[in-house]
Amino acid sequence: MGLWLKQDDGSLVEVSGGGGGGSFDGEHVLTGDPSDPAVVESVAEGQLLYDGVESDGSGGGPHDHDYLPLTGGTLTGTLAVDKNLTLASETSNPLMLVNRAGTRVGYFGVPGAQAAENGELHLRSDKELMLQGIDGVRTLQCDLQVDGDLRVDGSAAINTPDDFWAKNIGVVFCDFGMIGGTQGSYATSMTANGYRNTGGKWTSLGAGGSTGAAQISLLPGGTFEVRVASNHPTGSANNPPIRFTVTEAGPTFRAQPSTTRSTDEILERAETAEFPPEDDEGVATMDGHDEVPLFEVVTALLAKVKELSAEIEELRGA
Repeated sequence: MGLWLKQDDGSLVEVSGGGGGGSFDGEHVLTGDPSDPAVVESVAEGQLLYDGVESDGSGGGPHDHDYLPLTGGTLTGTLAVDKNLTLASETSNPLMLVNRAGTRVGYFGVPGAQAAENGELHLRSDKELMLQGIDGVRTLQCDLQVDGDLRVDGSAAINTPDDFWAKNIGVVFCDFGMIGGTQGSYATSMTANGYRNTGGKWTSLGAGGSTGAAQISLLPGGTFEVRVASNHPTGSANNPPIRFTVTEAGPTFRAQPSTTRSTDEILERAETAEFPPEDDEGVATMDGHDEVPLFEVVTALLAKVKELSAEIEELRGA
């Protein structure tokens, strides 16, 4: 007892409670007595007839609850699936997600599902999460926590400023600068307090109220660069100046003579310099310590050598 299916020969066959046959081509479930010829006549071929009795033998009486239509229709309540839900593999996107406004928001599909449209979220059966935003920019407007492995086959741009000079390449920013990416010359760089902008100039982040900048870069030609500037405000050259370079030939310093101290003053400071003091835990600290810049010392030594060489040549001539 329960559901009956009308076959092509006009007869009704019970399809619940262990019986069954035919094909489910109908769109509606009718209610009536399968022994009443008038009721049987009203049922179209392939439609289902409910006799008011549940398959467990209980009840009788009117059809007082809904059945999910076999083709089309709207499910307004909760769909509970106790076993597997199988989606047709021949359909590229067998299940479409639509919000209350009737706007399509995404698909739960199969591997190889069609490309996402703007604003759509695609959940794919091969465990991929695909996000598509405006004009191809993939955006997730919420927190995403990944407890397992996260693999990105393309480029990932994280917190990238809108005017960063090459935001479509892999790059990661924090509030204080670029953690990983490139500032040009195909280098892999890490940059503090600024970045190269689309105008070919520097944009300072002003971290801590400072306009200084520092950058280290690894270049594919086998060069390591250190770029630093105590004052490199917005609008300056696209990168801080190089101060130290390492190639396979060795390190190269780019120093400038001191404009505030004489050669003798620099050498005297270098001669009397001490190691930085240690705190109570035995850790050396530079706070308040009188530093001696290596560049100034080297420059002063070269200047002193030239001065002494000139005096020696003068004495030899005498």
